[in-house]
Amino acid sequence: MLLVLVAVAAGILVYLFVSGFRPSVSGARPLLKVEGVSYEGGLVLYVRNIGDVREVLDAVYVYDSSGRLVWHAGGLNLTAQPGQLVLVRLDLASLKPGERYTVTVAGASGVVYYDTFDAIPLNSNLTPLSCSWQYDSTGKLVYVTASSNPSSYGGECIIKVNGVSVQGVVYVAAVLSYTSDSSGRFTELGQTSVGGTVSEGTWYDLAVSYSAQSGLGLWASGALQLSAADTSVAPAEVALGVYRDKGTLTVKFDNLVVSVDARPWLVNVTGLPDGWRARVRVGSTVVSSAAAAGGVASIPLWLSAVPSKDYAFIARNATLEVLDPSGNTVATLGPADIVGGDVYTYG
Repeated sequence: MLLVLVAVAAGILVYLFVSGFRPSVSGARPLLKVEGVSYEGGLVLYVRNIGDVREVLDAVYVYDSSGRLVWHAGGLNLTAQPGQLVLVRLDLASLKPGERYTVTVAGASGVVYYDTFDAIPLNSNLTPLSCSWQYDSTGKLVYVTASSNPSSYGGECIIKVNGVSVQGVVYVAAVLSYTSDSSGRFTELGQTSVGGTVSEGTWYDLAVSYSAQSGLGLWASGALQLSAADTSVAPAEVALGVYRDKGTLTVKFDNLVVSVDARPWLVNVTGLPDGWRARVRVGSTVVSSAAAAGGVASIPLWLSAVPSKDYAFIARNATLEVLDPSGNTVATLGPADIVGGDVYTYG
């Protein structure tokens, strides 16, 4: 998702743009870059795919300076091959002279960031804001250990995902495990307590969703566990956070995915006849599969649906396959990183 600041003056079009990417840590991924705007009988936005695989530009949203949506165009289905520039005409009649606008451009995939932490992400992709966050080069994960609560950020240990802003319905998903010298549990979502216990050293999948309309949601294994409304804050960034209740607590995180308007535990393959299947495979291991219904196969990547935590939310160097009712493979894509929130179209 890309942000462009556009200022329209009477008789003169002035543009400022924040050159942005849909981040990719590793593997073949599309990278969309906004290259500018111009006036050619109307306001034209230029977006280039500077990645090494095809991308589909799906939607444009225009917000005024107060954050109000003033114009949008969805279902654009503009294919951009690697290196290709695509043009999107904006509705100039919806824009007022002298006003500044934010233009959000989204690809067909809802994934805006993912990381398996194969390389150290600290400060480059993730910025610690409180507590001492560390990178485990053997386990390929990030972790934090706390024996006291920080004085900032409500006493929570926070690490921010760089370059990701909150628009639409934002999901933050990861697998995590913990160790503690005291009995531990997950206790906080907004101001609502979550009961139950978890086991030390066991990996769990968790996802949090947020939107201005629906508030917060806590998801585990693809099911909504809890929702909470919090109108006292308006989040602008996304992060991982740990709240220590007592004792010394160590929490490990892996396979982080941030997506917008797309659930990060599902890979959707559209355009399939009913009775066909789609599956994700890594080598000889079938990670997960799903039958098509209503033209869509939704392949689950939550922890209980895959062989191990290494495949949760992200299947590295995987192959996406489409099978007919007889089990014949009729289409393949990859090897590539297949990430929850991705959308693929057969045909």
